[in-house]
Amino acid sequence: MVFALASITDYLDGHLARSRNLVTNFGKLMDPLADKILMTAALIMLATPEVPLPNGKIALDVWIVIAILAREFFVTGIRQIASNAGVVLAAEKLGKHKMVWQIITVCYFLLYASTAEPMFRWLAPAFSWVPFSPAVFGSSASS
Repeated sequence: MVFALASITDYLDGHLARSRNLVTNFGKLMDPLADKILMTAALIMLATPEVPLPNGKIALDVWIVIAILAREFFVTGIRQIASNAGVVLAAEKLGKHKMVWQIITVCYFLLYASTAEPMFRWLAPAFSWVPFSPAVFGSSASS
């Protein structure tokens, strides 16, 4: 719930800034950085054995998390180099689409992990339905 709320407030913040013409260079630099912090925390949590899924597996293999985070920090580095040269690289539509899909994926695995808790066990049957199972995502969670 915390991750979903943080994602929604991130979206609303950007939407309000654009709709009220309050976009700043600071916002152009910090919003993608805040996105990276949010995704980094969520992905690391999903790759740790301390957050086991109902079948005892982890949601994401570590190599997947490393690949995603390496790309994120590479892009951040490019933004920093551009910023030092006086150029601000705002997020583009493709980056925004990528972020939406990452949020959906993280929410999916967090919801799946929550089925290990007594309060959310009633959701477990939804994940045994083949089109909605972790196997569709190629996760080790399906093994």
